[in-house]
Amino acid sequence: MLSRDEVVKSAKRALDEAKIERPFPHWNLWFKELLVTRSNQE
Repeated sequence: MLSRDEVVKSAKRALDEAKIERPFPHWNLWFKELLVTRSNQE
């Protein structure tokens, strides 16, 4: 039995090979104001 990850990768590969855009959700976050972030490495 295939894992969920293997099934998703296989489906994506098949769609990419067929030149079909992925129907999977794309997550984008939009902020009304500028979001300032800092790295822990600073």
